[in-house]
Amino acid sequence: MDAPDVASTFVARLRDALSARTPETLVAAAKAAEFAAQSTTSASEKRQYENVRDLMYAQAAQAAQLASQAVTQSAPSTETCRPSSGGSGGGGGDGDGCPSTFEPEDRRGNPQKPFGADIEGMEYVVDAVRLSVVNPVRYRSVYERLGARPLNVLLYGPGGTGKTMIAREAARATGAHFYPVTSGQIMSKWAGTAEKCIEAVIREANEKARSTPDRSSIVMFDEADALFSSGSASSSDASAKVIATFKQVVQGPDAEPPSRVIIFAITNQPWLISDDALQRRFPIKLYVGLPDPDTRLRILSKAIAKIRTCEGRQDNDPLGLKLKFDQTGALLEDDDDDVRARREKLTNLTALYTPAELNIVARQTVNLLGLSEIDQIRFIQTKDGKLTPAMVEETKATEDDVCPVLHANPHPPASAIPIEVAIQTPDKICFRPITYDMVVCVLGNTRTRIRNTNMDTLEKFRDYASKFGETETVKSIEKFMVALRNISEITAV
Repeated sequence: MDAPDVASTFVARLRDALSARTPETLVAAAKAAEFAAQSTTSASEKRQYENVRDLMYAQAAQAAQLASQAVTQSAPSTETCRPSSGGSGGGGGDGDGCPSTFEPEDRRGNPQKPFGADIEGMEYVVDAVRLSVVNPVRYRSVYERLGARPLNVLLYGPGGTGKTMIAREAARATGAHFYPVTSGQIMSKWAGTAEKCIEAVIREANEKARSTPDRSSIVMFDEADALFSSGSASSSDASAKVIATFKQVVQGPDAEPPSRVIIFAITNQPWLISDDALQRRFPIKLYVGLPDPDTRLRILSKAIAKIRTCEGRQDNDPLGLKLKFDQTGALLEDDDDDVRARREKLTNLTALYTPAELNIVARQTVNLLGLSEIDQIRFIQTKDGKLTPAMVEETKATEDDVCPVLHANPHPPASAIPIEVAIQTPDKICFRPITYDMVVCVLGNTRTRIRNTNMDTLEKFRDYASKFGETETVKSIEKFMVALRNISEITAV
């Protein structure tokens, strides 16, 4: 068999093995690698083929062991999730119902790390949660002597702004048992299931807190509007029962004795939670809005810096923005005209992006490294042992500037190795760094359409905040409403 045929057979067997990962395909790939090693005259290629052979045989043995265990395994246990035994549905033969036990997440981390250290912007929200939850839990004896206690919190605002992250960070900072609950976990077609689930999670959170005197419990109800909305006329009775159950098991701020369970409710549509008594269960209502320009630059720059295009390469300023902040957190001006121009351009291009969308932009930049043709990329080994992709660069003109795009080199050196071999040692692969032009290119091609944050939605957030006297929140929302009117690229859905 000719050398090209040997190599192509090896690549085909390796692709099958990595796709199926069955003992048979892995052994076939190992045999193909062994035959390729015997056929090549290059010492370096021989070692690479032998390494792949050994790896495939090891994975084949592991796959065979797992397959054997799967055959002897008994049927899935029903202990961790059982159907509700009550309600008009008759018990839920298809498995609908809440878990029999709600296991808390362990969010504990470095106790010396300040609360909110990883949360960009949102200083007002961070300070409010620190004062109403974190400090009263950390220093419970002091607060109880003063007659104060932790308070339940309602976090509302557009999707992707970090509401869930704040609740998780509160659990980390306090060392609390953390129970994240979504509407999908506890809502069911069977009558009475949601109420039982709410009772169960609050009961277990209470029991867990009582069994560990030095720790509280935090229960986070995500998508709270789906749980506590009055809904349509046909569903109002069921919703009323859910709301009544919640009010019964969740104490108000003045209840005695004080609860060891703190509730976070997360919602994108707070106006749907119309029950006044339910609203009073959440004395702290905080709007988590869109990031300001300085915060957007910081989030985007950090997200790009986290992309490891090469092991050991570290660039804390990949976009050349020279971000420095004063003691108040305000971005300092820079004398360099190019730096100021870059900041201004990115500020305009990211207007009204949420933190989640900015992180998506960062992840999309890797596609410009030629990953759309990843199966065609061949790698060249450098003197320091790194594997660099053989690429050609194409520069496309766009309305915003230039768009550098990398493609797999159609005529790589003869010594270049295929991706299937290179990925066996991923730490050695080194792509080009992400550049400012790449980020501008991605932003130019993915104009954000604020699906959940159009003008009507901002007005609803403003009216909700106004209802509860949050004047600063009202001003903040109105500021973004002005920005929304001034950006012609973004239209209300």
